[in-house]
Amino acid sequence: MTEIPIIGWRFGDKYYITEFVRPDTYEVVTSANRLRATTAEQKVLNVARWIRDEFYYPLDWRGQPSADGQLLKSRKAIGSYHFKKCVNYMWLFPGECIMMRFGICIDTSLVATSILIRLGIDSVVALGAVYDQRGNLLGYHAWTEFILNGIRYVLETTIHERDVNNIMLAEDAYSGKYGIRYDKYAEFNHLKYIEHKPLTPFISFYGRKRGEIKRRELIKQRYIWNTYREISALLSKVIRE
Repeated sequence: MTEIPIIGWRFGDKYYITEFVRPDTYEVVTSANRLRATTAEQKVLNVARWIRDEFYYPLDWRGQPSADGQLLKSRKAIGSYHFKKCVNYMWLFPGECIMMRFGICIDTSLVATSILIRLGIDSVVALGAVYDQRGNLLGYHAWTEFILNGIRYVLETTIHERDVNNIMLAEDAYSGKYGIRYDKYAEFNHLKYIEHKPLTPFISFYGRKRGEIKRRELIKQRYIWNTYREISALLSKVIRE
C-alpha cells in the first residue's frame, strides 16, 4: 500500500495530501450549489467555465508566476508583537482559493476537483510534469482529471481567458496529441491517493530557490496558455452539452 504523502507547504503546518480536497467545506458547497445543472455534462462545463472566467493566475509585477506566500500574525496582550513568514511555494485550501479568486495550478485544481466531487462527478487532482512537442520538460504541474460517461478527461485549471476551451480527452493529454504531453505521477482526492511514479522530482523542485521556481513556472505556463489558445477550436466539442 502506498503511503499517503504529508505536505508541509503551509508555513510549517503539515497535512496529509488527501486533506486538501475538501468537498464538504462551506465555500465549496455554496459554489457547487450555484453550478448545479440537470445533466452531468452541463455540471462539468459549468465548473470548467467558472474556473476559467472567475479566477486568475497570480503574477508579480514582472509578469512572472508567483507561487510564494506570506503569513502575518499579530497578538496584543500586555505587550504586542507581529510575526511575518514568507515561503517560496505554498498550497491554498479550496475555501481560501474560492474567496480570493486566484491560485496557481494546484490551488485551482483542488477547487475544481472538490466541486466536481460535490456535484457527483468522479474526480481527482493529478500531480506530474508537462512536456513540449519535442519532449522537453516544461515543468511540474497539477491538473484535474474526471470521468464522464466512462471517459476520462483532463481539465486544465490554469486557463483564465474567455472563449479558450480547457477540457481535453485524457488519452490526448497523456499521448501529447496536441503538442503538450501531461505525465501523471500521482492522483488523489479526499478518499484516496494513488502513486504511479515517485513524487520525489516534484517535491524536490518546489523546495528550490524562489527565482528558479518562478523562471520554470513562467516557461511552463506560457507554453500551456499558448497551446490551449491554438487548439481551442479543436477542443470546443470534446464535451457536448
